Amino acid sequence: TPDQLWANFRDKLNNNNYAKLQGHPLTDTEFKQVKRAIEVRTPYEAAKLLAAENGIGKVEVERDDAKLGTVTLELFWKADVAGGKSSYEVVRQAVRPRLAGTQDVDPDRRFDVTLLINGLPLIQLELKKATVELNQAFNQIEKYAQEGKYTGIYSLLQMFVIMTPDSTAYFANAEPDHFNKAFLFNWRTRDNHPVENGLAFTRQVLNIPMAHKMVSEYTV
Repeated sequence: TPDQLWANFRDKLNNNNYAKLQGHPLTDTEFKQVKRAIEVRTPYEAAKLLAAENGIGKVEVERDDAKLGTVTLELFWKADVAGGKSSYEVVRQAVRPRLAGTQDVDPDRRFDVTLLINGLPLIQLELKKATVELNQAFNQIEKYAQEGKYTGIYSLLQMFVIMTPDSTAYFANAEPDHFNKAFLFNWRTRDNHPVENGLAFTRQVLNIPMAHKMVSEYTV
């Protein structure tokens, strides 16, 4: 659920910034400041937040206790791949509820697979059977975007992967009215052979460190 995703991220943020927080975990009020900073309006703003200064995504928090002052917390490290502070998780069937004030036909969407880095959802996979065309997966993601499903903790999402057992493509996140099939890409090997098989793509692109590099060094 969204609450579980936020709680997981909060734990990682506290642990990764233990020294900066001087052993005092974020209060509910302080964590609300973090949430507001993360809930950006566009994928471009999300990419800027993740890259930030020297490739370190940061957020500034004013502590409730005036004696503790203001602290700058680190969210994401471009260079810290497959080691150090970075952590990687796979989430299945993440619930994305209907936004308040909207009239979604299906208020509770579920995302097939989400890849988290440091507790942040940065890559989403939409999986289909071999008998289903990839276009349907693309259209589904576009519909989710128009429904406002890539907000909240999903605001920093960088990359989508659409996949059947025999066909795979990837593309960057976009504003709801700017999704474009012209920007669907297929992975290719070093000698320029297309990688269409879903499992082969996963092994080559969604491993660590490559998945981390896709949303940092090779910002899609």
